[in-house]
Amino acid sequence: MNKLKKETKSKMGYKTFVAFDTESTGFYPNDIYSKLIEVGAVKVVNGEVVDRFSEFVNPELSIPKRIRELTGITDETVKDAKNVDEVLKEFKKWLGDDVMLVGHNIKHDLTFVNYFGSKSGVLFNEYPTIDTQAVAKELTKKHGVQRSGLKLAELAKDFGVKDENHHRAENDALVTAEVFLKLIEEAKSFEKIGETRFVDIKPYVAKRKIVATKTNFWQKHDFKRLYVDVTDGDGEYAKGYYDFCQKTWCQDLKKSTYTVLEWVDLEDQIALALHLNKRFKDLNEKEINELFVNYGGVK
Repeated sequence: MNKLKKETKSKMGYKTFVAFDTESTGFYPNDIYSKLIEVGAVKVVNGEVVDRFSEFVNPELSIPKRIRELTGITDETVKDAKNVDEVLKEFKKWLGDDVMLVGHNIKHDLTFVNYFGSKSGVLFNEYPTIDTQAVAKELTKKHGVQRSGLKLAELAKDFGVKDENHHRAENDALVTAEVFLKLIEEAKSFEKIGETRFVDIKPYVAKRKIVATKTNFWQKHDFKRLYVDVTDGDGEYAKGYYDFCQKTWCQDLKKSTYTVLEWVDLEDQIALALHLNKRFKDLNEKEINELFVNYGGVK
């Protein structure tokens, strides 16, 4: 991997980031035939890969032909692999704390690891995230960069990054890490940034002002939910509800063009759209009851 210049390395806000990727048998984790089959990641410190994570996952079903052809992963490959709970617990332990997650179209991978991880209490919501696809798109839009496209393989080709085993998780994670470092340098060249920090990249991530277009409370006995339709005003939208008992946000993946897992602060943005001063999970009983009054009462 190409190193960042020595004087740049020491000035990064986040000196450690993890680029990761997953392979699966489908596109939506709530589909019974859609399972994780591989998780791969590389840990980058000061511009250098210092550790790797690579595990197959036994999906406990036959891998579809199109996935076998795309990834080269077969039933034989995963027959002795660990189950998804074991792999995600190991991945979370390997990640540690104080790292940033980087991915290409990261919302897809986060949706999968959170969906399957939630079944055993393993979530990845607390990590800051950056989407290299969104960064590349924003730089292209703002500065008119000529690119072959925004797919990972296309960006890798443009930046001269080796991509020798495409659609395998560890390889794609490594390529993503190298592309991310190239994007940092690209952003620095346009903006004449004196110090290269991950925070300097943040403005290029597609920040979306969340607007609540429809709200509805539901209550039965002690169960309380706030159903919310949200949009960013740019054609993207999501539909879901907040469960005040479980203190979790759930969504209808089939009625969303992006997921609530794409931004770690989406819950704050929705709260802001509803003119709240706190995150949902920090609301007390009195404040919840006030929400019921403000948004149409109990239904």
